[in-house]
Amino acid sequence: MRLAAETPAAPHWERAAYESFLAVDGQRRLIFVAEDDGHILGFVAAQVVMDVCELESIAVAAVARRSGVGRTLLATLIEWARQQGLSRMHLEVRAGNNSAIGFYSRVGFGQDGMRRGYYHSPKEDAVLMSLALEPVSKM
Repeated sequence: MRLAAETPAAPHWERAAYESFLAVDGQRRLIFVAEDDGHILGFVAAQVVMDVCELESIAVAAVARRSGVGRTLLATLIEWARQQGLSRMHLEVRAGNNSAIGFYSRVGFGQDGMRRGYYHSPKEDAVLMSLALEPVSKM
């Protein structure tokens, strides 16, 4: 929660929302954490809905930004989703967050549309992006 609070573009959820990613209760929610010597460098949180992985949040500590932590976390999530046999990954990103839109585009996400007024505080549109996941070949 502290890392998300220090990351202006990250969602600022209540504690119960983060705990739901850690609970083993049959829901398909997960979180991957990057750490170094006990310090959290970043995390990516997602949920599975049918055959789609929805990227819910990704945050990287200020000291670790532009070092590959975010790219590694996203690659880990993508690989996990492929291993699960999921077909696509979806996400929403603030329309004004050009850095994040560029990041996702470089990984291969395409823009699918907009959600008007999706974000609050401040109010802003969301860009919808997705990535087709190639199935893992089973030999």
